[in-house]
Amino acid sequence: MNNKELIKKVASLTVYHNWVETAPCLIAVFLDTKALDDKVPSIYLKHAQSIGAAIQNMLLAAHGLGLGTCWIGEILKNEDKVRELLAISDELQLMAVISVGYSSRSNLKSNRRDISEDIISWL
Repeated sequence: MNNKELIKKVASLTVYHNWVETAPCLIAVFLDTKALDDKVPSIYLKHAQSIGAAIQNMLLAAHGLGLGTCWIGEILKNEDKVRELLAISDELQLMAVISVGYSSRSNLKSNRRDISEDIISWL
């Protein structure tokens, strides 16, 4: 199976398949559950937070290179199918898939309100 075929199969596992299948690159992010130490309180949370920070850094770095990205969490409902397609061990837990590519539109502008409109107070 070539990369385009694999991307199309992974894309079929998300409701966003229409645009995910056009991405030239997908990055599947996994947590190695063997690294979890039950003796450390909240260790899963620590690892999940670290993975989230790593993903955000990847998105920012890609943006700095002029690439478009999307953090796809909705695909987690099909974790077993993603692992099967990628021949990944059950000891690895899917945390996200990131699509990476070039946007088909230029000068994308967010419709979000400015952050200052949502801040109640600074501590």
